[in-house]
Amino acid sequence: MAELLLASCAEFPRLDPDSTPLLPLLHDRGVACRVAAWDDPQVDWADADAVLVRSTWDYVDRRDAFVAWADRLEDAGVRLWPGADLVTWITEKSYLRGLEAGGIRTLPTVWAGPQDDPVAAVAAVRDRGWDDVVAKPVVGAGASGLRRFTGVRDSQSETLALIEHVRELARSTGGAMLQPYLPAVAGAGETSVFFCEGALTHAVRKTAAEGDFRVQVEHGGTATRVEPGRDELDLATLAVAAVAAREGTAPLIARVDLVGDLDGRPGVIEVELIEPCLFLGVAPDAAATIADAIARRLGVR
Repeated sequence: MAELLLASCAEFPRLDPDSTPLLPLLHDRGVACRVAAWDDPQVDWADADAVLVRSTWDYVDRRDAFVAWADRLEDAGVRLWPGADLVTWITEKSYLRGLEAGGIRTLPTVWAGPQDDPVAAVAAVRDRGWDDVVAKPVVGAGASGLRRFTGVRDSQSETLALIEHVRELARSTGGAMLQPYLPAVAGAGETSVFFCEGALTHAVRKTAAEGDFRVQVEHGGTATRVEPGRDELDLATLAVAAVAAREGTAPLIARVDLVGDLDGRPGVIEVELIEPCLFLGVAPDAAATIADAIARRLGVR
């Protein structure tokens, strides 16, 4: 059998529950799987035929170490999915600026890096007429560090709180993203479109719990399988094509998160490549498709 090492973290020594449906399917296809924390110094990653990044959720607190780990693996000749260049690129959300420059519709954003003045960043928000603002870190996952500020144009206390939050995000995570709060998130929700090697597998609509705007399951959100709209699918396909152009091949697994912007048109809010929740519980056929693709890559199917 071919051997696949699945990179996880100490919190999920047997993978997170979202990924575990893949394991018996891979075994049935001639792929033996082992799970290891990416930062475990006892693991010899070169022992496996390939390494798939899956549940490395703690990288947000140690991104530099995580990126260095991916670089070391590739330097040692380990087959890593996704590759180290994509790991570096996708773990900081400034990649969205590159997508936007390439003509892919993203959400309006004011960026504030460690060297930027948070007061100027908040002034830029007010100049754009945004009164209801969401601030989040450029390195983060699962809504960590995300806060909503209302009445920014008129409330001095809210403005000062936003400035302080931007300053803290820049200090602790390397930067902040400020975006207008989008009513569509708490209403229609967020659409996630999934691809395996560039081909659509499924899509889900994630909706927030009543009274909240965070759609993640850990915050009470729910996910339902849907057919993506034509405009959603077209935009998500463009985003995955941009990733493929960077890597030279379509990513094994990709998830594109979309939400309606202030004009009601979908915009890319995030592209997930290294730790995307796949919602395989509502799309078991997608699990089989991913397992088939891994087996083909390893030459056992």
